[in-house]
Amino acid sequence: MPKVYIIILNYKIWQDTVECLETVFRSVYENYTVIVIDNNSENDSLEELKHWAQNETNYANRSFSFSKMINKPVRYKYFREEEFSETTLTDQEQLILIKNEQNKGFAGGMNKVLEKLKKENSYIWLLNPDMVVEETTLAVLVE
Repeated sequence: MPKVYIIILNYKIWQDTVECLETVFRSVYENYTVIVIDNNSENDSLEELKHWAQNETNYANRSFSFSKMINKPVRYKYFREEEFSETTLTDQEQLILIKNEQNKGFAGGMNKVLEKLKKENSYIWLLNPDMVVEETTLAVLVE
C-alpha cells in the first residue's frame, strides 16, 4: 500500500480547511499523512486547526456537508517552515501543520514541502482547502 502525502495550503480560511480535513480523514485508504501549510494567515488559522485536531472546539453551529465529525484527537506535529526541512518524517503523525512566516503564494508556499517529499517513495496529492472528498477518492486515485 503506497504512502500518500496530502498537501493543503491554507490562507485565512481555516473553516474550509477543517471541512476538507474532516472529509479527508474519512478516507477508506489508510496509508497517508496530511500536511497543512499555513501561508502566514495572521488570523489564528493554525491555532484553530490545532484546536480542531485536539477536539477542543465545538463546530456544532457550523454547517458541514456531513452530519457527524470524525473521532479525535488527531495526532499532529507543528513546525515553523525552517524546522520542517530539518525533520525526519515518520508514520506517527496523521497531520503535520507548518507555519510559513510570509505569504509566498501557492507555489512558494508549497515549494519547501514538495522539495522535501521528492526524496520520499510516495505519492503526493495537492488539495485546495475548499475541497471535500468522498471516502473512496484516495483509494481510487492510488489504484
